[in-house]
Amino acid sequence: MVPSGFMKLEAFRLTTNGKLDYESLPPPRSQDEQEEVQYVAPRDHTERLLCEIWSQVLGVNRIGIDDDFFEIGGHSLLAAKLFARLDEAFGRSLPLGVLFTASTVRSLAERYRSTLEPTGRSVIVPLRTGASLPPIFAVPGVFGNVICFADLAHELGSEQPFYGLQSIGLDGTDAPVGSIEAMAKLYLKEMESIQPHGPYVILGACFGATVAYEMTRQLLAAGEEVGFLGLLDPTRREGNIAGKNPESTPRIFKRLAAFRTLAVERLQLYREEMRRLGVTDRINYLASKFRALSGFVGNKNAFKGVDRELNQIEVYRANVLALDRYRREPLNGRLRTLEVFQTTRPGRVNVRDRIHWRAFWDGPIQQHQVPGKDSGDMLSRENTRVLGALLARRLRLAFCAFQQQDCAERNAQSCREETVP
Repeated sequence: MVPSGFMKLEAFRLTTNGKLDYESLPPPRSQDEQEEVQYVAPRDHTERLLCEIWSQVLGVNRIGIDDDFFEIGGHSLLAAKLFARLDEAFGRSLPLGVLFTASTVRSLAERYRSTLEPTGRSVIVPLRTGASLPPIFAVPGVFGNVICFADLAHELGSEQPFYGLQSIGLDGTDAPVGSIEAMAKLYLKEMESIQPHGPYVILGACFGATVAYEMTRQLLAAGEEVGFLGLLDPTRREGNIAGKNPESTPRIFKRLAAFRTLAVERLQLYREEMRRLGVTDRINYLASKFRALSGFVGNKNAFKGVDRELNQIEVYRANVLALDRYRREPLNGRLRTLEVFQTTRPGRVNVRDRIHWRAFWDGPIQQHQVPGKDSGDMLSRENTRVLGALLARRLRLAFCAFQQQDCAERNAQSCREETVP
């Protein structure tokens, strides 16, 4: 679906009937002409290595240093695969969120050339900054990585500031947070550096919808105002072991459990792949795996990609456990609207799986249907266009309501001041 080339025009000419005049469009340049104009070759070893890995992961024959990852077919799943390869090649683990500020080979190469390591454990990742609209703060699904919001941030446009709130533990430096309440408190503290006071706009996808809900509850309890709470395919899973204290298992045992999970999943994958092969191909398949395993010996960077996967599994397990410990409490305070964006889930009747929101909030609630089988599918490719258009429309209505209420409050304040003797 990615066009082979782009041409910039000052305006589209229209016919007398107001339709696009196709005859007036200039002939497109050939692919060779476009590449000659747009392609910039790598200039050093770092850029050459990046271009080579990008080409392999994205399936694009030739990568220039000014090609943008998201514009040439990159998405969240490919980003994870890309950085696993880069971890091994460079011996350094950069967060996936770096793609939002360094989405070209040229800019990403600068990050790898830099000897400065990121300090602190900031969980807030700017996907889009600037502009004058109220910023969106979004919590991703159970894997905790904000890269899943890449397409949605793009669909909402450059005028919409968009910040992702990423799980602690993805870099392996700190242990994951063990409760929904603690995650919400941490995220709210990070948000204050961007927007000290409400009304806030908060989104959450699946697991992240539960965290977004708890963030809203804590904000309302503190007397703050939430203008828009959007829950994208919220999970019903919660409270299975509510009331139990977080386990005190040493982290080393949790890492071992994550490694066991990774090993089992890999073996299952290999078995499924071998099942589709003939006898000769199975022998060649096993031989290739043994050669790959032998390549790990003496290669100090070989396990960097594995480390990233272990961190991801550890975060996943901690987030699922946090869901099971969480018990949802009602919302009380200044929440202007709660909107639920539910997937259609083709072929599945899921009415009983949905949460009865009236039990938790007696204010305005809007429910929407969006294509997709789950939150990940809702946030990818064509489905994101539908969600983005709907969400943009709902946000515009909410922003207009913000302005009208602010205007009414200012007028009321002005009247009170005029009547003071």
